[in-house]
Amino acid sequence: DLFRSNGEIDKAITVHQSIIARENLEEQVRIKALKELALDYDRGGFIDKAVDSYKDLLKINKEDEDVVESLCIIFEATEEWDEAIKYRNLLSKINNKSQDKVISHIIVQKGLGFLRTGDKTKSIECLDQALSYAPSLSVKLFRIILTVVDKDIDLVKSQINEFILEHPNKSRMI
Repeated sequence: DLFRSNGEIDKAITVHQSIIARENLEEQVRIKALKELALDYDRGGFIDKAVDSYKDLLKINKEDEDVVESLCIIFEATEEWDEAIKYRNLLSKINNKSQDKVISHIIVQKGLGFLRTGDKTKSIECLDQALSYAPSLSVKLFRIILTVVDKDIDLVKSQINEFILEHPNKSRMI
């Protein structure tokens, strides 16, 4: 922890690897060292190794909320939307807290990616899927964006007015 906090990730990794390699190590100590190693990889920017380490930890305890949350954050940051959705759903099952708004937002981000590459059909599919999770602000804004792309000015005006009436304090987002 001290090495990591001082930015000496390589030393932290070495220490945790040596702990894990010990024979006759108590299981709880090994798991703690594995978690710390995953965190070292994560903080050091070794994303693939971090993901592998976190997934190894899930093989030991598939309901480790901290590990699942770490995977969510990594996949969202790397824009691996399908993996992010998968782990958000798992997190929802583990902690019994709805992740629907977050998942809805992730799907909107996925749809925006399709829109940037010119695949409007997949963007619309993402809009429908996002709506099935939660009619969040990002979904409503995405719907307006898709309508702008269609150049349906009257519908855009109507959607914007509806948005402003529903969320007056968020009108700057338009």
